[in-house]
Amino acid sequence: MRGRDPEAVVMSMVQNSKINDPTITSLINFAQRGDANSVVNLATTLFAQQGLDLNQELSEFFNLMK
Repeated sequence: MRGRDPEAVVMSMVQNSKINDPTITSLINFAQRGDANSVVNLATTLFAQQGLDLNQELSEFFNLMK
């Protein structure tokens, strides 16, 4: 894996895993098109379904990394 593009490695792993989940399929399609807005919208929706706020959770996560 040394010298390989990490993004390409992850995408290859996900695509080869044969995951049959519409959400994952959508994420892969968004990523392949470079559609960051759709990724954020999907993440926001998924977090909201769990009663969480994506922006708040990200802020707390990054604060932990300091």
